[in-house]
Amino acid sequence: MSTVTATTRTRALALTALMTIAAGALLAQSVAPRFDLVSIRRVETNGQPIMIDANFDPVRPGGEYVNPHTALTFLISYAYEVKDPGRRLIGLPKWAGQVYAVNARAADTFPVLPPRENAEQVRLMVRHMLEDRFKLQLHIEKRQEDVLVMTVEKGGLRMKEVAPPVPPEPTNGRVNVALSDRGGRMLASKGTMKGVAQVVGLFMKQEVVDETGLSGYYDFDFRWESPATDAPPSSTVLGVEGLNLFLSEVKDRFGLRFTKRSAAIDYWVIDRVEPPTENP
Repeated sequence: MSTVTATTRTRALALTALMTIAAGALLAQSVAPRFDLVSIRRVETNGQPIMIDANFDPVRPGGEYVNPHTALTFLISYAYEVKDPGRRLIGLPKWAGQVYAVNARAADTFPVLPPRENAEQVRLMVRHMLEDRFKLQLHIEKRQEDVLVMTVEKGGLRMKEVAPPVPPEPTNGRVNVALSDRGGRMLASKGTMKGVAQVVGLFMKQEVVDETGLSGYYDFDFRWESPATDAPPSSTVLGVEGLNLFLSEVKDRFGLRFTKRSAAIDYWVIDRVEPPTENP
């Protein structure tokens, strides 16, 4: 064998080895991480409602998920980013509201990641936890239905942008709404257009698609009252009149328009789920 041929073959073998190592590294990256230790324990509430701080975040640095009061509905909604789970998460068992304390953490070798990347990895690990401990199997169906498309009026947005949160996080912002046929209140601290679309969709009970093209953050707090003299006296009553008034106020105060359109919407359908295997 000539020296040239031997050298060529050696280089080819070295290149193959490098490609094999690279392929193995890519495969390792493509495998979703799992929690190293998971503790799930039933929490008896004795019929008392569980109050959780709106700012509570179960995700901790280092690939950790700690939630002392959660349930199957919330775990699935978090893991799969289910929008409007009361309507679009189908097939929940009767025990879906059972409260559990969940404490899960990754192995010590889990890398130190920026908050956003850490949160995404934890979300994937919660999915595996649901599959392992709850035997969860689900699929996503596309269903054609009417949606509301949110856009900015020709006159422009009537809302002043504020500084983003520090550190910046993937969030819909803190947008809150209280409604009745007599009026309502809408407020936010560093809220976003996606956050506005989300709360509008919850009250309208249909998907609201944000097509404003705006990615900024906004602070606002405004109230409104119904001009009708015969509006229901109870603050808990919300009907068509109250919803129409709500959309009208958002349009007038913010310069946002809502129009109907047909679109394919995701629904999460549970095929199988079991009560979790609990820790002793």
